[in-house]
Amino acid sequence: MPLYLGGVYYYEAAGTGPAGVAYSSNAGLKTGVEDNLVLKKKWNLRDDDSLAEDAELRVVAANGQPRRDVNVNLYWATNTCGGAARVGQTDDKGVVQLHIDPTVIGLELMIGGPYSADAPEARGKSYQWGEGELRQLFTRHQLTIRW
Repeated sequence: MPLYLGGVYYYEAAGTGPAGVAYSSNAGLKTGVEDNLVLKKKWNLRDDDSLAEDAELRVVAANGQPRRDVNVNLYWATNTCGGAARVGQTDDKGVVQLHIDPTVIGLELMIGGPYSADAPEARGKSYQWGEGELRQLFTRHQLTIRW
């Protein structure tokens, strides 16, 4: 009979993403009907955090002045679930330090809030990142957004 190995967490290559290779975060492993099973490698990146990186985001207004108190929301996805969370807020210099990993699929800047998706008061106060911006954050570990 096939076995299910709970407590096994690992990443697999899953096509391409904003920073090149995309990864799927997987939980659990269902085996085949083999008589003998050898688990050669086991990674638990949630514990050792080996693929996570620090990055710096700077937000400035159209006139180049730093934007303070801008909330940064991070969107993530795995093969079992996904979600979003506020991960920081810009300081007086318009800078926030972020911790990013391969599960990140998007980022949003928000002034005030949180707002619901179609809230009229959110107009002009929310900025969804493009793929190019996310790629730059992953590859250069720093990004300036003029918004």
